Amino acid sequence: LIADEGLTDPAQQRLATVQEELARIANIVQRLLDFQRPTPGERAPHTVSAIFDDVLALANKHLQQRGVIVVREEGVDLKPVLVEGDQIKQVFLNLVLNAVEAMPQGGRLQVGFKRVNGTVSVSFTDTGGGMAAEVLEQLLEPFCSTKAGGTGLGLAISHEIGTRHGGNLEAISIPGQGSTFVVRVPVYEEETAEHDR
Repeated sequence: LIADEGLTDPAQQRLATVQEELARIANIVQRLLDFQRPTPGERAPHTVSAIFDDVLALANKHLQQRGVIVVREEGVDLKPVLVEGDQIKQVFLNLVLNAVEAMPQGGRLQVGFKRVNGTVSVSFTDTGGGMAAEVLEQLLEPFCSTKAGGTGLGLAISHEIGTRHGGNLEAISIPGQGSTFVVRVPVYEEETAEHDR
């Protein structure tokens, strides 16, 4: 209904973003319902840095309000990955928002992109308080949460998404020294072969 009201260009663009995100939220809910019965989706070649650009555009205002500075370390010779873009976007957004929660007084989120042994690796390192070893061991399990009122599903779903894509999600943390989450996804070999011809 709002879209039919002849909004100005900036308002129309914001509304388009809202509509896209509502569709993404509906997809997240569906994936939550399918958590124990995963269904294959359509995959396409994407670059992880482009997916992260979308996430940054969504989270930028929140990052500014919470006093979190994002520092990017771009990798060399990054290849496309064959993924469901919305799912990887969900993983990245979840890791960014978790990092913000870990730095209530503000801080720095360092995001690094690398190519490592046939995979593209994206790391998210915060300057928060870190986690104890016993918390870290259970962190990727469903319903394990370090937040008051948290569902404990965000990281579990992110881990599941990584696994479905033939990759993984790893958490590294030392109390008092922050945390790092690393997402690895295999390089799209067919795309690589075409580019090398």
